[in-house]
Amino acid sequence: MMEPDFQLLYEDFQQLDSTRKSLLKRSVKPLDLWEIPAFYGLYRKHRKEPAQRNGLLRLIFCLPFIKHQPEGKTLGAALAEMGSDGRTKINEKRLIQLSRIEDNSQAMAQLRRLLKHAEPSMDWLKAGKSIWYWGKISKRQMLEDYFLALPLKTKSK
Repeated sequence: MMEPDFQLLYEDFQQLDSTRKSLLKRSVKPLDLWEIPAFYGLYRKHRKEPAQRNGLLRLIFCLPFIKHQPEGKTLGAALAEMGSDGRTKINEKRLIQLSRIEDNSQAMAQLRRLLKHAEPSMDWLKAGKSIWYWGKISKRQMLEDYFLALPLKTKSK
C-alpha cells in the first residue's frame, strides 16, 4: 500500500479555515470523521487507493493536535517533553496503557487525548508514519522513543 504525502496532507490541513479545523477537532473517535464534511476534502484529495482508508482516517483524526517541527522529535519522544514543573506532560503509565489497547480506534482516541493534553512539537513526517502504520510495532516504537527521550536522572514516585 502506498503511503500518502505526509507533508502535503499537513499543509492542506493547515490551509483549512478555522471553522473546518474546529469541526475536525470536535470528533471524539476516528469514525466520527465520516459525519464531518470538512474531512472529505482532505480524504478525497489524499486517498489514492481504497486500502488507504483507515490510515488516512487516523492521520486526519490526529492532525488538529500536531505541531510540525521539521527535523523534530518522533511521536514517542515528543510525548516525553517536560512541562514547566519539570515533569513529563504525559505520565509513563498513560503511555503504557495506550500501548496495551487492542482496539485501534480506541487507541487512536486515547492517543489524540494525549496529543491534546501535551501539545507537543514533533516531526510530522516521523509521527505521520507511526500513525499511518499504527499497530503493535508502532506502539512499541513509540514507547521506546518515549523512554529513551526521558532525562537519565528521574525521581521515582
